[in-house]
Amino acid sequence: MRAMFLITLAVAALAAHSRGSAEPPWMDWVLAGYSLDHGSVVGIYDKERNYYLLRDFACDGADVTISLTRDRNYACDEGFYVPNFKPTSGENGTQKLTHKPLRSLSTSLGVTIGDTAAQLVQRLGPPTKRQPSGSRDQFLDYLYRWREGKGDDAVLYEETYTFKQGRLIEIIFSKQPD
Repeated sequence: MRAMFLITLAVAALAAHSRGSAEPPWMDWVLAGYSLDHGSVVGIYDKERNYYLLRDFACDGADVTISLTRDRNYACDEGFYVPNFKPTSGENGTQKLTHKPLRSLSTSLGVTIGDTAAQLVQRLGPPTKRQPSGSRDQFLDYLYRWREGKGDDAVLYEETYTFKQGRLIEIIFSKQPD
């Protein structure tokens, strides 16, 4: 029993160290059951909920983004082919989407598509920045940003929660050299 406790404690300590013990409490790594940090390129379309889950890496693998969105243009911009759709700018991507239900439309900290801004702030605390977005400023983005490291080792983590008419419609997590 004691040995199992010590093993569990050691694994937890190692996980905290590898993820950075000073990361802010709002920091999340999992979106709709998929990790920002682990895995390969993912393109899933949940037809029933009409949501895309996209995880993509820049060509060098240092920039990684995972997003949960309804925006077909965004899916095309990330390089995925959306059947029966002509993007408003650019071209339809070439990577194939997997059609299957998503486990959830939530983060591991419980933020869920459809939440209000007040619910988001209650779970994560105040954002680093609030800003309008969209071609007509029809959306409101809550941005959470954190820099870790210095010089060439610096990394920027960002979480963007986009609201339309007071409800959460899109979540994007990213990690990139800063």
